[in-house]
Amino acid sequence: MYKILVIEDNLSDQLMIRTALSNHNLYTSKSMNESITLFEKHVFDLVLIDMNLPDGTGIELYKKLKEHPERPNTPMIFLTSNKSVEEIVAGLRVGADDYIIKPFHLAELQARCENAIEKSQQVQRQASNLKCANIEIDLANYEARVIGPNGKMTLDLTSTEFKLLIFFIRNKDRLLNREQILQGVWGESENLSDRTVDARVASLRKKLGSASNQLMSVHGLGYKLCNEPRSDYMRAPTAHLS
Repeated sequence: MYKILVIEDNLSDQLMIRTALSNHNLYTSKSMNESITLFEKHVFDLVLIDMNLPDGTGIELYKKLKEHPERPNTPMIFLTSNKSVEEIVAGLRVGADDYIIKPFHLAELQARCENAIEKSQQVQRQASNLKCANIEIDLANYEARVIGPNGKMTLDLTSTEFKLLIFFIRNKDRLLNREQILQGVWGESENLSDRTVDARVASLRKKLGSASNQLMSVHGLGYKLCNEPRSDYMRAPTAHLS
């Protein structure tokens, strides 16, 4: 069940939308101001916006809702009884996910709404996941996993090891020296030595298990996380914290 905001001032159209989306949780609004208040109070999976509202246009409202700092990626679909190509193009050019002309078939409305939501959620899932060959990170759930012959294994990492792995994945296939790693993971505020990097990388590699061979050390230069499984690897020198 999805949470959908329906912005429509025509009661008969509201009823049709409720019928088409009866298996979802709907909130309805008849004006721009009421819609903005609801949008600020709730997190919606989709917003349906009528192009002609009593206190403004659908495009004006769309732009206001997109300005919300925490919900800029909420999918939005315009509704209109105007078949003008110019209006349709104007709606799509501002970034609307779809455009539905009234009167509409109930099954079509349902399918278009659910498709827009599923596409949006897929994009968000991809944005919150990092992957490098057999290693993957789920940023939303703060989890790191290795895909091995027996399936996925969740890694038990410290917060520093997790940050280190994120940094390596975001720079996969790139040789990183110790200074770059210190800067990227610990920042300028930390007064740490190269030995700290060696120790943390050695600890991380050990926890990567079957994917440990992806994390290479290049003698005298630094480390590189390879974006492909490897059958051989160079072990980093044993390191200890001082």
